[in-house]
Amino acid sequence: MKLFNKFSNIEISMIVAYDSQQGIGANNELLWHIPSDMNWFKKETTNHIVVMGYNTYKDLCKYTKGKGLPNRRNIVITKNNSHLVDPSCFTISDISQLEPLLLSKSFLQTSSQYFDLNKDKIYIIGGSQIYQHFLPYADELVITEIKHKYDTTIFFPTFDKTLWKRTFLSIEENSLDKKNNIYIDLFYTKLKKIS
Repeated sequence: MKLFNKFSNIEISMIVAYDSQQGIGANNELLWHIPSDMNWFKKETTNHIVVMGYNTYKDLCKYTKGKGLPNRRNIVITKNNSHLVDPSCFTISDISQLEPLLLSKSFLQTSSQYFDLNKDKIYIIGGSQIYQHFLPYADELVITEIKHKYDTTIFFPTFDKTLWKRTFLSIEENSLDKKNNIYIDLFYTKLKKIS
């Protein structure tokens, strides 16, 4: 299933960190702070477009001094026009507005360093509802599985693993979760949708 009519070469990649129960957070925030995972996220998404929901944007603002993620073109999906978003970010109200935004003159003029219409990736970075909306269109899943169970109330959507092929796996042992002061193991995985 394709989301775009005009951009057949654009790959939609969903990047997520979840615990052993596919939990991604609680009360609209992450329950962990793992620097090695943040470095993986930064390496994957820098110089690309990132799409997120408003709650994910608000949580990231705690680390970015109220701005979008640096060295990325940030798109925030929010149905509430009164939500305040940094002017460097673009806002849309649902995923059907993504392609028109990408074609808009204002977007193209400010995004050439982040985006090549012929061969790029768009990273979907959360939260749960945004992942749910984009999952049918995703070409790739970039997953950090945290081998620990947190007290999560928000989850990554379930998906049929038989429809995906693993293209990358790396295991990192004894990574520090600074928020909870514990050491945990991480599994970095990339999955491609089987055509």
